Amino acid sequence: MRPAPFILRLVGAALLAAAAGAARGAAYTALKPMVIVSFASHDRVMQRAGLGCQGIGMPAGAEAFQRQFEALLLVPGTDGIDRFKPGHIFLLSPDPPDALPFLAALLPVADGHGATLLASLRRAYGAVERHSGVTTCAAPVDPAAPPRLAVAIAERHALVASRVDGVRWLARHRRDRTLPQAGLPREPLRLTADGPLLGLFLQLFASLNPAAPPPAGAARLFDLNHHLNALGDLLSAFETLDLGLDGGIRAFSATLQLNAPTNAPLAARIRALEPPAPAFDRQLGDDPLNASVGSLPALLADLPAAAITWFEELAEATQLVGLRIAPRMPGWLTLLQPIGSGQVAHALHRAPRGVGLFSVQRFAFADARRAEAALGLLEPLLPAPGAGGGLQPLVPRRAGTHRIIGYRIDDAPATNRTSIGTFGDVATRLLRLNTVEITSLSNELIVVRGPSGTLDEWLAQPPGPRDAPSLLDQARREFDDLLPGETLVGAGQAAPTETLRAAMAAIPGLAAHLSALPIPGDAFRWRVIRRDASLAWSFQFPANELMACRQLRELDTAVLQEMLSNYVLDQFGRAATERSEKEMLKERLRRLGKPRDDG
Repeated sequence: MRPAPFILRLVGAALLAAAAGAARGAAYTALKPMVIVSFASHDRVMQRAGLGCQGIGMPAGAEAFQRQFEALLLVPGTDGIDRFKPGHIFLLSPDPPDALPFLAALLPVADGHGATLLASLRRAYGAVERHSGVTTCAAPVDPAAPPRLAVAIAERHALVASRVDGVRWLARHRRDRTLPQAGLPREPLRLTADGPLLGLFLQLFASLNPAAPPPAGAARLFDLNHHLNALGDLLSAFETLDLGLDGGIRAFSATLQLNAPTNAPLAARIRALEPPAPAFDRQLGDDPLNASVGSLPALLADLPAAAITWFEELAEATQLVGLRIAPRMPGWLTLLQPIGSGQVAHALHRAPRGVGLFSVQRFAFADARRAEAALGLLEPLLPAPGAGGGLQPLVPRRAGTHRIIGYRIDDAPATNRTSIGTFGDVATRLLRLNTVEITSLSNELIVVRGPSGTLDEWLAQPPGPRDAPSLLDQARREFDDLLPGETLVGAGQAAPTETLRAAMAAIPGLAAHLSALPIPGDAFRWRVIRRDASLAWSFQFPANELMACRQLRELDTAVLQEMLSNYVLDQFGRAATERSEKEMLKERLRRLGKPRDDG
């Protein structure tokens, strides 16, 4: 999925829907920008988007991007707009957001009085009137256009909004020279959001959704309202968040910065963040498929209490693909957080014997005593014998001086459920990720997930300092030099296409189809830096890997879907009469491979 168009579509759809449905007004003096979108110029944004889409072999994507972007400008087309000067878009909301937000924009005009723009509005709207210097437009010719617009021209700029209050708000702040702009000025397209206001709006939006009673357990992972509530709670802890986007022939890039309130405990915690120890960073092993290292878990103590539970749920949801292999125990992060140092490293590898995958997650502590104590805290959370769900605790054992605990996903669970969770467990077995073992090593807690016996092999020869550059070294090489006052506190990489190839090679019957997969590109990379009370993530999405991911969606997957669904059902020992369950599973696989309408 293309990063920039996807984000614009997500933001634009939400903003335009809110603008179209605004129910009641608020005095313009009480308005506050919930979201600000600033751009270097129309043509600069289009040029960078065009280069990025060309780099991934999809030139038509630039046209889709342009439609999405210009929809945010409110006005029909770009007639009368100066395409070479900066502009700004605002999502205005009362504070607190007791009415729906609406759009406003400050756009440079190509002529001093905006005559060309006003003429295009008269062509696009059936009812155009002018009162007290404000032109109001209604009855659009195009049903997709905003139903109402208010426009004023001042100082070679058009003040445009879906309500007259928005034009007045723009005029006041233009007059007082207090009009805000989005942060991260280096990116051609950037966004700044008010954390508490946006967080509260997301929670209000979730509460207005007339859905069924809130789900519990694993079903919460697929409930949008649950995630909106949790995300809103997390965003409220930060004063603002900034997002910058750029494209190029070789890569798309993005920057996300979270800014804590200056005097809040969270700000003090961010300022105290230290980079992971060099030895810790260099012990992830050679050639991981995916890997990350950082010290961000140290912030959990000053984030909203619900954030830890939410992170546990996300870890559970992503354990299959190896992004964050959690011990799969409710409450594990809550228990580890008070005694941990905050340093965490993770890597996903091909299994040592060449069959399946395995992952290693390392949690650092101040000393060996605390690492051993962490092992004792997790032991009561292991699944109980006979508890069902396809999970079986492993008998605690020792390997040399190391005490080992863990659990296993049964090879043939005694269940006829076809829930998402059950499908995930089957896929976990196919990739040989069905044994989880935990131990302590020096001052670290080690969680290994993979084929049976992986931990013993890993302990026999744990990875030492690597000759190849570490993740932090690679981040220093791949990204811009750090500025004075900036500290690198995390880095990571992910190789989706190569990971898929490794996964297919681990599944019987699918390895022969590896030649159908595209050639992997360069890995996605990211880094996290601390600057004062802010955290900034920088992302690089190489064009060759984005092209490979796009080609995956163009493959004819019908044969692979049939083969995989049959293999999964064989693992369950299903009878031939259970056609409905087979079709259900095949339909899920079809949806995974179905091309989306966004290209």
